[in-house]
Amino acid sequence: MEETSEAELRSLFEIHVLGPAALTRAVLPHMPGRRSGTIVQMSSMGGQMSFAGFSASSATKFALEGMSEALADEVRSVKAAAAILTVSDAPTTPLRLPLGDDAVDAISGHLSAVRAELNEWEKVARDTRFPA
Repeated sequence: MEETSEAELRSLFEIHVLGPAALTRAVLPHMPGRRSGTIVQMSSMGGQMSFAGFSASSATKFALEGMSEALADEVRSVKAAAAILTVSDAPTTPLRLPLGDDAVDAISGHLSAVRAELNEWEKVARDTRFPA
């Protein structure tokens, strides 16, 4: 790392991370319409482990591996897209559609807390109304 110049490091990131990211972003919008597609990222064992003398190269490969791992989860089975298509074809569509157990649980918990607070302070809140 000590002997790697700023320009060399930036160049490695351009080639190994930003290039594949740009290509991925370019093809992703076309995949849902086709309902298929495969993105292949070329990495190396340097994306899983590193060795002395390879810190700069491994950093780019770790970044590519992390990006690819997250992307795989983002597009896997496209369940979110199926849910969105289901509600978009419904006679009435929701204003919001939380996706995933974590989102539903978090929003439900938030709504319960808001309801409890409203119930606790309802009289005070209603007492601020203007006389009729």
